[in-house]
Amino acid sequence: MRSRALGYSALFFLSGATGLVYELLWVRLLYQSFGSTIQSVTTVVAAYMGGLGLGAWLLGRRADRHPRPAALYGRLEIAARIADQGFPWLDAPVKRVAATDTFVAYAPDLEDFILPQVENLAQAMRELHAF
Repeated sequence: MRSRALGYSALFFLSGATGLVYELLWVRLLYQSFGSTIQSVTTVVAAYMGGLGLGAWLLGRRADRHPRPAALYGRLEIAARIADQGFPWLDAPVKRVAATDTFVAYAPDLEDFILPQVENLAQAMRELHAF
């Protein structure tokens, strides 16, 4: 029984370490799109926390009642790996909708021009949908 607990502990450790590596990779990848470290880190942390919350909300009670929770966890890890490996094969290109890399002094007209607006986001979504 002790060896089984040690094995599960090792798997959880490796899973967490892999998650941290993926977070760093996503931050570096998003840095190229956003042009800012703080925006890319914020996006990754928000997606991570949102995924934890959504997963707990959707599968929390079911996982607690599952007869083999370790098997369920393994399947979810495999699904996460497939989703991660499949992301680069998406057909739509990455479209930048964030703020441009320019300094903007306080001027409401310039802020509206530089910062992302709902119209810009809607136009980018239409372009991606038409792709």
